Amino acid sequence: MLVAPKSFGVAAVFVIVLLTSVGGCGRGNRPATTPVTLAITYQGKPVEGATVTLLPESASVPEATGITDRSGVAKPRTFPEVSGVVPGSYKVLVRKTEAEGGVPEGQSLDDLPPAQGPTFRELLPAKYASPSTTELKLTVPARGSVSEKFELTD
Repeated sequence: MLVAPKSFGVAAVFVIVLLTSVGGCGRGNRPATTPVTLAITYQGKPVEGATVTLLPESASVPEATGITDRSGVAKPRTFPEVSGVVPGSYKVLVRKTEAEGGVPEGQSLDDLPPAQGPTFRELLPAKYASPSTTELKLTVPARGSVSEKFELTD
């Protein structure tokens, strides 16, 4: 059976409308973000594998997180699928831990009694891991981008 040209035109318009409306799905009313690049160093060296959390000073702003790469650079994100951070004022938390001990082969952490699991050791000064003691702050503007370097000290 052949499709009449008129029916084809209606179907084509329907497909175009459907495809263009799907492109915006998932974003909802998400606020705009600003690109942020943070360089983290400790004892003069880049910190690789640290978790950087931007904790907003306003309850209406969501937090952002990122992990530093081998050059100590993190690009935090407020939303996993979108680059950047929602504008606002933040406390900056930086944390890097190392697991000591482990889980015996064939078991999961849930199988072990609490005292027999791995322990975690902080590799950076503890003051940067807590909102009440961190000295690091960042203001993210609505326009432009942010590039900041933080040298952690003991």
